[in-house]
Amino acid sequence: MLKIISLILWMSVLTPSWSQGPASLGAVTMPESSKKPPAPTAPIVSILPYATGQWKGLLQAQARDLVTTETSLTPSKHTNKPMVVHFWGVTCGPCLTEMPQWGRFVTDNRDYKVVFVQVDDVSTGIMTQLLSKAHLAQAVNYKLVTPFDELMRYEVDAKWVGETPFTILVKASGQTTQMNGLVNFSQLKKWFQQNS
Repeated sequence: MLKIISLILWMSVLTPSWSQGPASLGAVTMPESSKKPPAPTAPIVSILPYATGQWKGLLQAQARDLVTTETSLTPSKHTNKPMVVHFWGVTCGPCLTEMPQWGRFVTDNRDYKVVFVQVDDVSTGIMTQLLSKAHLAQAVNYKLVTPFDELMRYEVDAKWVGETPFTILVKASGQTTQMNGLVNFSQLKKWFQQNS
């Protein structure tokens, strides 16, 4: 009788392990640190904060920091290149129509410096989805951290009343040209070629 009770107790201890399936036999489990993370479902978009008072800093920072690993350019040489700053909004119909064209332009012309600033007060999630869809996940993207106001518009361009899309072409010398509305991308490419 004592042997039967011992056998029942011994089997009751083993039963939970058997019920978990073959993978649990021998208590072999993968440590959490060695498990592979799930594959991302969408590209990771880097969105930087942008606030009033940062216009000149944005131009200088981009001139310094947009050095790609494919080039041997030093930051000091990189500052002598033109750049484009494109202001757009999530609630702007023409902006959304144009974004995939910007995505193709940036992908096809990786040596050109293009910076995007989104001006509407929307969640970062919505902005991330739109940028990913337009293939601009790897571009330099900014989002306003405060509501778009007159002071910010004035520091970017005193004549700008805030309409989007709005694009500023910045030569290496710092001289700027403003463009309201949709961009002609063949002309934009010519501008880069003439000013590089």
